[in-house]
Amino acid sequence: MASGIPTNRTNIDLPVDISREIIAKAQESSAIMSLARKITLPGRGLAIPVITSDPEAEWVS
Repeated sequence: MASGIPTNRTNIDLPVDISREIIAKAQESSAIMSLARKITLPGRGLAIPVITSDPEAEWVS
């Protein structure tokens, strides 16, 4: 990766109040998000995979 930032997939679980605050601030500052359809997530929400390092090849049988 050109940026030099390590990437690898991992899940980040945020408390509901923090995730709501992040989404609210993103909606306030984004014309697209303010017009987009809102989806209410069940329970604690979804675990979203995040790339945190470069992929590595492995041998498989």
